[in-house]
Amino acid sequence: MALPPPDRFERSARRWLRAYPPRWRRARADEAVALLADLAPDARRVDLRTALGLVRGGWSTRRRTRPPLRTYLAFRFRDRLPGPEHSGWLEDDVTGRWFHARVALAQILLFGPVFGLVASGMAAIGWVSWDAVLFGFPVMVLGEVVRAARRTLRHEDPRRPAAAGDVGRFGPYQPLDPPQRDA
Repeated sequence: MALPPPDRFERSARRWLRAYPPRWRRARADEAVALLADLAPDARRVDLRTALGLVRGGWSTRRRTRPPLRTYLAFRFRDRLPGPEHSGWLEDDVTGRWFHARVALAQILLFGPVFGLVASGMAAIGWVSWDAVLFGFPVMVLGEVVRAARRTLRHEDPRRPAAAGDVGRFGPYQPLDPPQRDA
């Protein structure tokens, strides 16, 4: 039996909930959509004030669960895994869309200025031509993206989880339930 297509309000709510991290949406999106539908039973889409609140909350959740800059840079450039408190962020980052593009962009931002200074200095003294400098940088970037993709496909990338849902030595995300009070 096929599921009925989602109504317009549900599509609108899920679109605004995309501001939250994927792990949060997997655990809580259905509940959030149901709550929003209960709060506005006759609405055809999420109103602007609620949408802005959802975006603000989602970005805040992403920022709060992201590792500090030093840990992030160690992960990007030295392949050091962040601690277990950031295992959810690690799973989202590695299994998310555009992972290799994020890795290449981080390396371009770090090594690009160094490459540019060295290459322009070499071109200024006549060791290489400017054509080689302008051609070399995109080739370097493309090579890094291809190398990272091949490592991941061969399962040599230490940042890639072993299987879907497994985030390596940290284990899967476990939501915390509040303690039950006896009334």
